[in-house]
Amino acid sequence: MTFCFKDLDTDSKDFLKKHVPSAVNCRSLDELLLELDDFITSTFDENDEPTALSREGEAVYDRIYCCTP
Repeated sequence: MTFCFKDLDTDSKDFLKKHVPSAVNCRSLDELLLELDDFITSTFDENDEPTALSREGEAVYDRIYCCTP
């Protein structure tokens, strides 16, 4: 099965368009999750602790990982 960004749920698409615009052009689920992982880790605070934005990204990551074929 081919991965298609437009098949993601609306909340995930909105988050990615706003915070990880490069994700729109990803050709595979693995590529998308790697982009999202890079975003999540880039939003950690100075002590490498997750921020509220990191947590929101993690929720999107989990939703995509669990619910995308």
